[in-house]
Amino acid sequence: MGFFTELKRRNVIRVGVAYVVGAWLLAQVADLVLDVIGAPDVVLRSLVALLALGLAPALIFAWVFEMTPEGVKRESEVDRGRSITAQTGKKLNWVTILMLIAAVAFVAVDRYLHDRAPAAAPAALAEAPAEATGAAQPADAASIAVLPFANRSNQDDDLFFTDGIHDDLLTQLAKIHELTVISRTSVMEYRDTRKNLREIGAELNVGTILEGGIQRVGDRVRINAQLIEVATDKHLWAETFDRELTAENIFDIQSEIARKIVRAIAVKLTPEEERQLSEVPTTNLVAYESYLRARDLFYGANYARSQETAALPWLEKAIALDPDYTDAYALLADIHGQTYWRGIDTSEAFLAKYRGTIDRALGLNPDSPRALRASANYYYRVENDYRKSLALTQQALQGAPGDVDLRGDLALNQRRLGLWQDSIASFRKALALDPANRFYQSLLVETMVAVNDWQGILDSTLPLEDAAPDDLDIQLDRALAQFNLSGDLRPIERVFERMAPTDSTNYVMLSARVHWLQRDPDA
Repeated sequence: MGFFTELKRRNVIRVGVAYVVGAWLLAQVADLVLDVIGAPDVVLRSLVALLALGLAPALIFAWVFEMTPEGVKRESEVDRGRSITAQTGKKLNWVTILMLIAAVAFVAVDRYLHDRAPAAAPAALAEAPAEATGAAQPADAASIAVLPFANRSNQDDDLFFTDGIHDDLLTQLAKIHELTVISRTSVMEYRDTRKNLREIGAELNVGTILEGGIQRVGDRVRINAQLIEVATDKHLWAETFDRELTAENIFDIQSEIARKIVRAIAVKLTPEEERQLSEVPTTNLVAYESYLRARDLFYGANYARSQETAALPWLEKAIALDPDYTDAYALLADIHGQTYWRGIDTSEAFLAKYRGTIDRALGLNPDSPRALRASANYYYRVENDYRKSLALTQQALQGAPGDVDLRGDLALNQRRLGLWQDSIASFRKALALDPANRFYQSLLVETMVAVNDWQGILDSTLPLEDAAPDDLDIQLDRALAQFNLSGDLRPIERVFERMAPTDSTNYVMLSARVHWLQRDPDA
């Protein structure tokens, strides 16, 4: 009797098929259950590994042993004339068929539920107006806006913690080359918004939106997140993470969310991106929270020296608790850079401290985009070495291609070097990542003025009636473009009428320019 024939007689093949079908069905059910209870991915991976390892023992058992009316016996001990392998084979066939039916039913139900918006979908989705669904071109699926996380803790003071984790998640996603991530400035405008997700998606031109909330109670933290496809309102993925509150767990959750997003929208990670997502900036929770407080003050400073000064003690505390905290040194260097740039302290002693902070950050992690940006800013602000600053900025962008600040820095360096068209293109890329950033919008228009790109200015700005009230500087440049293209002075006059008189140099210069164009030398 041939070996293959003996495999069939002993039902080894049937056992193998039944085992594979059963293992697949068990893995699918486990994936659903573990996802609902928020179990870490390692649990499912471990189960799948065990099931795979179990195939060989199952096949060996089927070869060595046989079912008999008296129970399980070694095959060598069973009289071939009394063997019931044929009846056992039929039972295995029925078991396999039933499992296949269950598997098909599970896939059908899972696809049906996946294609429907969940009953618990946010009210904003249910209220999406019909007119929001048709006209606009669909955005790239590999583009995402991460809305501000809801602070579900009992203390309002925890908002810095919630916003800090939100910002770190944006930083993680910005490292992925194939993903377009809307930056912090633009998404923060949607905190507590009444707009539905389709409106937000259309305004930011993204294919997907992530929303969620954070709650910490005692030594536990709970983070829930859901990824929604803008065009269909479909929930691509949702999960709740409930962990012990440690720095490692916080960064691990951020990495898991990033990977789940990437998987849901079919973006591939490079080995270097995988490595970056696995990095843990600090293992000291108090140092991390101190850094978040400092960063919250710095981001909210809007060039206010008092806020930047208030951030310094928190950074010093973070560095004291973790002397190897690269991001803390990079942020400290940013504050030093502002101090020098505004002329508050330009002494050699201060510059030595400024350089030492950057050297420490780069010494800890020479590939850190934040540390490289701090070094580039030093060469830009102190040394006026724009070529060196440009090279460092380009190096930083290799590790964080979606970082809008690096894109803006790139444009500024290119402009300093007279690379006007490259600068304009870089400003446009920055605004694609941060459409609400009026600073970059102003710099883009300012750069176009420098090269007399009047049509480009009209194409890149809104008419006066649609512009924000505090965008009058940009509106003046738009009006100037209209004047240069058509000779029509009225747009400039309309903008000038809306500007409040001040004794600033800009206003006096503008006033003189308007009267000159009006041919009114006495005025």
